[in-house]
Amino acid sequence: MKTSLLRWTAIAAVTLLACTTAGIRELTYPPDFHYISEGEIRGTMGGLAVRIHALDQQMAQQAPDPEAVVALLTEMQELAGQLNPREHTQHPRINRAAPELRADIDRALAGVRFRPPNYFWAGQLSGSCEYCHVPRHE
Repeated sequence: MKTSLLRWTAIAAVTLLACTTAGIRELTYPPDFHYISEGEIRGTMGGLAVRIHALDQQMAQQAPDPEAVVALLTEMQELAGQLNPREHTQHPRINRAAPELRADIDRALAGVRFRPPNYFWAGQLSGSCEYCHVPRHE
């Protein structure tokens, strides 16, 4: 009896080890759960930071280029969707703040598409980073 139990335990352990991490996640996480790796988070956040910086530069101009602002906001919309595609993740802070960030980007994009463009929300967008990140003052 003990030998049989030990054998089945060993078979189960080897089977689990043979599975990839993604395969294990498919078995251990619910279907509405989206696992985001650290690399994905860093890449997405880096992309958002680059676009926020470019957007801030546009907003600092006397007459921002509406096409450039729309392009930046559209790219940010796509990146924010990758960060949290309306599913639960293993990051509670992302689960809480990503919907607010997406709403802020959507609001800014709608404002810029008005004729004449309304840049108010686009100018406020870098403040959305403070949902998760404490500002650093130098």
